[in-house]
Amino acid sequence: MDYKIIGANIRKYRKQNKLTQTELGKLIGKTESSIRKYERGYVIIPLDVLNKIADVLNVPAYRIIDVSNISMGVNSMELIKKFLESIGYICEYIYDVEKWHYEDVYDDSNKIIGRTQVDDGGTCSVKLTKNGVCTTYSEEEFEQFKMDIEQSIDYLVWKKKQNDK
Repeated sequence: MDYKIIGANIRKYRKQNKLTQTELGKLIGKTESSIRKYERGYVIIPLDVLNKIADVLNVPAYRIIDVSNISMGVNSMELIKKFLESIGYICEYIYDVEKWHYEDVYDDSNKIIGRTQVDDGGTCSVKLTKNGVCTTYSEEEFEQFKMDIEQSIDYLVWKKKQNDK
């Protein structure tokens, strides 16, 4: 799935419902920061959270996902996570904010009531833990890790096929 498109759709439907990021967050039990990350496509949105967002925004989840834009690349990330969890790993996605700026916050009468910090970018990493051993991969390292898994499986399938001949 393309999380940037999903995020843009969440933002579009949130604004149509005249909700702020803070209000949407409160309605689904998440922070404003989480909503901001979802809307910018920085994190993988758990399915239960996506369904809560869809319910609150009164829109079918498939409209937020925009089925026409599903990409196997990011979808495979969720599949890899499920696979790793099935063999005993705890898999966490970590997002570190590296750049930000401040924006004014307005009330309903368009009066400035404060400022908020807005995330302008950062890095993602993946932390894997099993039996007390923890390893953290950068985004690029985890992509290589996924390719290594795929190549290992391809080899095992090829080897099995050779043995079956």
